[in-house]
Amino acid sequence: MPSYLLPGNIKNSTTGCCCDSSIDSNSAIFFNNLASKILDMSKAIEKKMEDLSKQVCTKAVGFSLVTIDTPSMLLGVKYEYIEYIKRYGPPDGGQFDEVLLEKIRNELGLKNELI
Repeated sequence: MPSYLLPGNIKNSTTGCCCDSSIDSNSAIFFNNLASKILDMSKAIEKKMEDLSKQVCTKAVGFSLVTIDTPSMLLGVKYEYIEYIKRYGPPDGGQFDEVLLEKIRNELGLKNELI
């Protein structure tokens, strides 16, 4: 434990000898304990601030709200693909079965266009 009051500065309550100060030994012990506790508290606060700083400066976990400006675009999906997904669900691996698509096109009377 750190000592902030030196023995040469403490008044001996038994003998009454003063050595450079009027602090008695009980007061010296009290102030020494107080100083130690303040030091411990300041170290704990400093550690907490470091931990909070690490949390703020690290990669965010969760989500971020951002906006970007993009040009307006018109997108369209051919009806046979919509019908395919209604009937068979999304295709595995993103590849539509051409036989099933052709069957749907024929049923709907759609021309066979290049994809």
